Amino acid sequence: MFCPLSRIKLGLESRKNKKFKKGNSLPPRMKPVDILALKGNPFRVVQQSPLSQSVVMTLKSKEEIGKGELHDGDQILYFLDGEGEVTLGSKKFQMAKGMTITIPPQTQHQLYNTGKGDLFFLKIYTPPSE
Repeated sequence: MFCPLSRIKLGLESRKNKKFKKGNSLPPRMKPVDILALKGNPFRVVQQSPLSQSVVMTLKSKEEIGKGELHDGDQILYFLDGEGEVTLGSKKFQMAKGMTITIPPQTQHQLYNTGKGDLFFLKIYTPPSE
């Protein structure tokens, strides 16, 4: 069971029922998407609901993101193409096509494209990024 206090702590209470009603209606941006066709986009929101958001991102060779960032929710990365290095706290992980990793809340993290080509990945935020 989900604790109402955790909803308040994560700032989700204000999102509750804000974008869609219960039943058969769907929130905006809820339809099948060919994310592979979006390769090359530096940052593009693909889908979003009140509790999650999916984004595709492309990093050029030697580009990095996330240094020193902290977030209140999970971030899930799924690598679609390329090679990179994810740092969570003081641990480094080599990532490649087909691999996934979760960045827990309040964990310092960084993603670095270690390959010669683009690093293309899907990122899921829970709750959605502001």
